[in-house]
Amino acid sequence: MSSGYANDPVMANYIQYGFSGVVAKPFRLKDLSASVAHAQRLVQFAKEAREGLERFLLSRRDHCLSLREHYRDGFD
Repeated sequence: MSSGYANDPVMANYIQYGFSGVVAKPFRLKDLSASVAHAQRLVQFAKEAREGLERFLLSRRDHCLSLREHYRDGFD
């Protein structure tokens, strides 16, 4: 998020508006670079979290299917 207004409510509460960081004007290359690097780390973290959740859900699904087969076989 970037704005020319220091008192912009979005700048003060950027997380509530869905932004991962702010860079005040005038931009300094060091600040802009750090903000982009932070956003890239957040994207990577979210990707890894999603992949972990998908693996977990698939393992639970497979476990439930296995239990269903086990109990179904017991009633035949």
